[in-house]
Amino acid sequence: MSDRAKYLGCGSAILAVLVVIVGGIIWITSIHKTDPGNVGIIIDYGSLSGGKPKVEIVPTNQLMTIWPWQPETFIEYSTAQQSLVMTAKGGEGEVSGYDAVACQDKNGIAVGVDTTVLWQVNPAEAGVLYQLRPGQPLTGDFNNDIESTVVRRYARSAVAQACRNYTWDSVGGNESAIMASAYKIMAPELAQYGILVPQNGVLGGEISYSTQQTQQIDQLSQAQLKAQQTQYLLQQAQNQAAAQVAQAKGEAQAIQIIDQALASNPNYLQYLLIKEWDGHLPSYLAGGNNPIVGPFINGKP
Repeated sequence: MSDRAKYLGCGSAILAVLVVIVGGIIWITSIHKTDPGNVGIIIDYGSLSGGKPKVEIVPTNQLMTIWPWQPETFIEYSTAQQSLVMTAKGGEGEVSGYDAVACQDKNGIAVGVDTTVLWQVNPAEAGVLYQLRPGQPLTGDFNNDIESTVVRRYARSAVAQACRNYTWDSVGGNESAIMASAYKIMAPELAQYGILVPQNGVLGGEISYSTQQTQQIDQLSQAQLKAQQTQYLLQQAQNQAAAQVAQAKGEAQAIQIIDQALASNPNYLQYLLIKEWDGHLPSYLAGGNNPIVGPFINGKP
């Protein structure tokens, strides 16, 4: 065999090896699997429906192959529950500073309401979320992720809208009702994005008042305390008066009964004298020097 033939044979072998290696790399990188806790979707840009690409949900742990020359994309979303935290205290949510929801009452007066929203991707509607927000991560990139551009926007709007049915000083006492109303407002709006908010998934926290509002609340609390004290004293006086009236009525009824008994039975007075006698023979003067000894028996001493 000539040297040229040897070189050609070696070159062909090397090329074959390279083809196998490249093919293996392409094959490995073309295999996809949905990890546990995630929902996978295939976006098929080669099949359009209504101007939108076809979306296919990929079950957990299922393998699929997407070749580089195919007009398809595979992505995953976590289906774990997320927490959007918006508070007045910095560092508890995505925003480092004050982030309580501005809650304007029916008169336009605002207070801050700490709010937490629980949300997650609806596995059955993950394709809708991708079509509406392609390429956006769920969290971790403020002002560019799903949480801050979708969930946060609708949550703050819903809470503010629910507050309009109350006055600023009654927001704290009706916070649960406000959060329930906010849920009813935001849940269907976020569902259009393929996002689920569980019932009771909108939670209220501390209320932030201005200095003037805090002073007004303190004054109101003091006034209510004084009113309660006054009511207590009034009730106490009424109870005492009622007791005195009852005692007077009882004494009057007793006198009336005695009078009726004396009128109907002259011996009743004799019975009372015997009943109250302590067994001693008291003596006292009645005009002369002879003592009168009681009790009387048959009206006679």
